[in-house]
Amino acid sequence: MSAILDALNKEHIDLARLLVVVEQQLDALEQNQPVDYELIDLVLDYCQSYPDRFHHPKEDLVLQKMKERNPTTANTFDTLEAEHRLINDETALFAEMINLVEQDSQVPRAQVVETGRAFIALYRRHMSFEQEAFFPQAARTLSEEDWAEIDRHLEQPDDPLYSGEAEAQYKRLADIINA
Repeated sequence: MSAILDALNKEHIDLARLLVVVEQQLDALEQNQPVDYELIDLVLDYCQSYPDRFHHPKEDLVLQKMKERNPTTANTFDTLEAEHRLINDETALFAEMINLVEQDSQVPRAQVVETGRAFIALYRRHMSFEQEAFFPQAARTLSEEDWAEIDRHLEQPDDPLYSGEAEAQYKRLADIINA
């Protein structure tokens, strides 16, 4: 498997763990227990700062290369780019709602829970499809030269969960997913 797929898989594992964190907070909200909105906000900020800006575009480059190599097979995955845009939109919507709650706006609890659960479900369904279908097909379709070419076109900043200077901002999340 390529280093790019290895990185994408690791990012999915981390994102899945972060979604569990958000899910736990939504469970608390439903049960009228204290909710750590700052933690939810931190997860959403991370999603907008890294996966939305770097992880999804990386997958889009893999898809583009697959279309060059095997358009018929790659057409199976035409929905991925649209899903990436939808995930960006859903993340922004949920973040906006959490921001309203933090500003003491009167947002119905059920609406916050529904929006949050829709965000989680979309992310999980999307990652599952990529793990089960897209990544294996990419591994079968693309050559070492293809992966090297993709790598040359990638903007590859360090994941802020693990990078030095940004780590302080996301240290709490890094501690959670590495526990």
